[in-house]
Amino acid sequence: MGDALTSEISAVSCTPLNPSKNFTNYIAASFWGSNRVKLYSPESNFLFICETPSLLALPRSLLLHNFGQSTGHKEPDYHPHLLVGLTDGTAVSYAFRNKELVDQNVFSLGDLPVLLSACQVDSRKTVFACGSRSSILFWEKEMLRHSPVILKVS
Repeated sequence: MGDALTSEISAVSCTPLNPSKNFTNYIAASFWGSNRVKLYSPESNFLFICETPSLLALPRSLLLHNFGQSTGHKEPDYHPHLLVGLTDGTAVSYAFRNKELVDQNVFSLGDLPVLLSACQVDSRKTVFACGSRSSILFWEKEMLRHSPVILKVS
């Protein structure tokens, strides 16, 4: 974790892609002064796996999340993603395949920092993303989609 020697962590995700396990095979971390997210393997002395390209703003929320029901990378309903909430109100997603981050998607959620939280809607694995606007991220028709959520505060 070479960045750890020169910079503090701005966001981290240690969520297992297989929820039945009590450990993770990957850790995602971003560092102050860097607009990149790096993935490491805790099994191999925090061996560097891959990283995102430079993002438009500082990552403040990270989530490694499998949108599928399967738990193995060779199974058809296994859809692991890295989700990144940025300080400028943008959420960015990457599919995590073959130890690479691919298929970048960008979602605008206003201008406040985006927070990410895994949740379930009708037994479907989803992610609640909240900036100055909110959205639910979900897997449908072989791609990651999002749907705005209107919250009424009384």
